[in-house]
Amino acid sequence: MLLREIERREDLAGCLATCIEVARAPSKVQHSLEEIIRFRILIIAAGYEDANDAGTRKQGQGQQQGEGKPIDHGA
Repeated sequence: MLLREIERREDLAGCLATCIEVARAPSKVQHSLEEIIRFRILIIAAGYEDANDAGTRKQGQGQQQGEGKPIDHGA
């Protein structure tokens, strides 16, 4: 959570996203480039070298924290 707050304050993902030019079909875009970069930064910082298992962890705590959502502890 601390890293997420630092990233948001410094806007690292936003700065990187403005440096990358990507042609994407707006009707097919689910996540902004900034969101994708933010997710990669946070998941790599959490210890996942390549984030290959990110698709299977969609509802994981790491992503919930990265998106600023409260964590559901199953209570």
